[in-house]
Amino acid sequence: MTKLFLAPVLCAPLLLGACIPSTGSTTGDAAVVGGLGGAALGQAIGGDTEATLGGAAAGAAIGAGVAAANRPRNCVDSFGRAVAC
Repeated sequence: MTKLFLAPVLCAPLLLGACIPSTGSTTGDAAVVGGLGGAALGQAIGGDTEATLGGAAAGAAIGAGVAAANRPRNCVDSFGRAVAC
């Protein structure tokens, strides 16, 4: 019970820091941040290497997926004007 309470408390600053947009962030950056957060959460919940590695893999995949889904799209029409995608 204690681990389930401490995991979100310990990981909250790292996970909330990932929500701050930056101009130079990439999918790779998001995968690293997600992997670190997932590893910390896996270690806090499972307490062993297997849980840490599983959390890191899941966090990296989720971070990369979220970054790819939120990537800005630059679309232009046939006249070269920027348009919403």
